[in-house]
Amino acid sequence: YNPQGDTTWVRTPGGVMRRIGFQSGFHLSPEKRHDGGIDFLTESGYIAGWSSTYQPTANGRTAWVTHVNGPNRRVGFYDVIHASTNSTGRSYIRDINEDGVSGGESFQFDEMLTGPGGGYTAWLATPLGNTVRVGLYDAEHTFNDDSPLGHQYNFVLLLNENNSAIGYTERYDPVSNSNTTGAGGI
Repeated sequence: YNPQGDTTWVRTPGGVMRRIGFQSGFHLSPEKRHDGGIDFLTESGYIAGWSSTYQPTANGRTAWVTHVNGPNRRVGFYDVIHASTNSTGRSYIRDINEDGVSGGESFQFDEMLTGPGGGYTAWLATPLGNTVRVGLYDAEHTFNDDSPLGHQYNFVLLLNENNSAIGYTERYDPVSNSNTTGAGGI
């Protein structure tokens, strides 16, 4: 653990050292700390990782993709459903392929709930950051607690070179609204 944080970097094929990820703006704490990590490096040169975000009342996480010679691109969802009232979001990358297409999930915030709230939206993103929702979002897969929107728990597990993805969605009995996946997720 380093109290000043971590800086993520890549050495390009040409031997140039380059910082990657996000390390300024709300990715920098008031004490000038920034944290990040690298989750994947593909043979074709795509890199996927994350950078911490710092807000006065809560911290979050930005998922990003870059190429050894390219710009950083934020991936995932950071809209009103996927950000807390202080604009903090949390996105996670679970896989990336040789074309730079990544898959992961973004936390669904719902601060109107009296309980723990939230869920996860699964997504696929291009190397340019264009992100689309994947998974199951119908009534059978929505937990209707005291939120006006309900919540879904969708997760990407793997994707292949043809940009097909596999994942899972927690299932709820539409009558009793109880989780029917069981403790083992079966």
